[in-house]
Amino acid sequence: MGACMEKNPFRIYCKNCGAPIGFDIVRQSYRCRSCGSQSGIEEEKRIVHCWREWKRQETREMGEMDALLECACSSCGARLLLPAGEEPENCDFCGSRLVRGEFREKERLPELIIPFLLTEDEARERMRRWARERRGRAEGRAILSHMDSFRGYYLPCCLMRGPVSAGVSRCGKHRSYFCRGYLDGSAVNASRQLDKLPLNEIEPFDWTAAEGFSYGFIAGQRVKLCDLSGRELNARISEEAAEEFRPEVERVMQTGGVSLSVNTGEMTILSALLPIYFICAGSFSAVMNGQSGRISVTRERGKERSHWTAEAAVYTLLASFLLGYLFRFDLSGLLLFGLLFGCLFFSLMGATDFSLLQRIADRAEKRGERRERGSLENPFDNTPVFYERSGRGELIPVRPCFYNPIRLLEIFFKAAALIFLPLLLALSLRILRDGMQLQSISSLHPGRGLIWYLLSFFLCMFYFTKGVREDAYEHPILYELLPSGRKRLIGSHSSRSLSPLAVFSEAGDGGEIGGRGLIPAFRAMGGAGIPAALLLLLLLLGSTAAIMIPAL
Repeated sequence: MGACMEKNPFRIYCKNCGAPIGFDIVRQSYRCRSCGSQSGIEEEKRIVHCWREWKRQETREMGEMDALLECACSSCGARLLLPAGEEPENCDFCGSRLVRGEFREKERLPELIIPFLLTEDEARERMRRWARERRGRAEGRAILSHMDSFRGYYLPCCLMRGPVSAGVSRCGKHRSYFCRGYLDGSAVNASRQLDKLPLNEIEPFDWTAAEGFSYGFIAGQRVKLCDLSGRELNARISEEAAEEFRPEVERVMQTGGVSLSVNTGEMTILSALLPIYFICAGSFSAVMNGQSGRISVTRERGKERSHWTAEAAVYTLLASFLLGYLFRFDLSGLLLFGLLFGCLFFSLMGATDFSLLQRIADRAEKRGERRERGSLENPFDNTPVFYERSGRGELIPVRPCFYNPIRLLEIFFKAAALIFLPLLLALSLRILRDGMQLQSISSLHPGRGLIWYLLSFFLCMFYFTKGVREDAYEHPILYELLPSGRKRLIGSHSSRSLSPLAVFSEAGDGGEIGGRGLIPAFRAMGGAGIPAALLLLLLLLGSTAAIMIPAL
């Protein structure tokens, strides 16, 4: 019962040595780094369940709560608990009339609370100073003109902590991955009235300072109760878990634009109150973390973030200047090829990538006015662990890699070999016939393979925009994570190989590119595969013969 009486059930300690323990994602258990003991997920959930039942019983016996005044907004639906003697006429969130009543629903009270560390006077002065430093911007002027609306509230949230799993795929691609990770104290806004963007930006909170809820913490303070239905709250929890998990997944996947399907069934979720100071004026909002003093301001202005336009422009310039060099930088030819390459790259990349219109949040630097120095951190690495099926059908932990020096060298080597294939064939045949005779080799005419060079060059450009840029994620390089901590390369070379000629497989049913042999690639084209193969073969043989034929 001693563990259940802990003030904060998210403070997890070793039952043997008392040291803080963390979650080992690979082993899916809580482990102590000091003594090596471990406990399962179910054991920790049992402790939290025991604590929750004890806390509910304690809350039901709180007699002080009967004196609280509850107010409900007739417009936005906010449910507020106000200190005795404070009787505001209007809602602090929307300005509408408040309806007063007695508080009777103790079961709606939270389980945890993070106390205010900044007094209202300290917070007001910090907000005013922050705005004065930005007086020349619209956000600073808006804060200074609405300082009379500055309020401090305990706002409702749900605290998530525990293991999480997710299905991961890159947007627009076929292959999916499975991974597991750990979220260590993420808050979900349980209020309809305030925008979640600024609330997210004032995190993190120090959850080791959280206490079990009691009346003494909210005496003389304003409190907002959760006004979301169970379905709405569950949807927000899933959405927030995905957003919290996304940056770690994108770091491992080495790309943005991933799609997540998150399972939060193993997580522990507790209701809590967060100390927040805020200004709410229409679409403008400014919020401050009442524990750390961090400030975030949102404004109704967007910025378009394009992941692909710069890359398309670089490819266009490189390809244009490469062919411009062959044509001795003739201006008309350079402009013609630049226009052609621009249409090619921008259409290919724009069709598969996306732009994101984001609202902008200004925020202060991370600061922490902590009464107690030092925070309890998870001693294990929270990097998501990916899993793949082994030959025996078992899930094994792996670390995917999509680009490494060997793969990049292989890609460029294959592209160069494809472009200059007629010249390489002609050179090989001439050496086989005449040996390493300089006169025989110098009699070759490389310029006669121009048609093949141009065709294969455009094919390689398509390969670099589609095969390398996207479909490396369809055929990852996988390293198994061994119990010793070392990594071992798994899978066959063909399973992670990319080939320029494999772009023809896009016409197949699977729609995948790369990682296939030449014959399967043409077979994937169906009825058009044989004519395409014959055409390329004739063009290759003709270019090779033209290079070898002596000048007339």
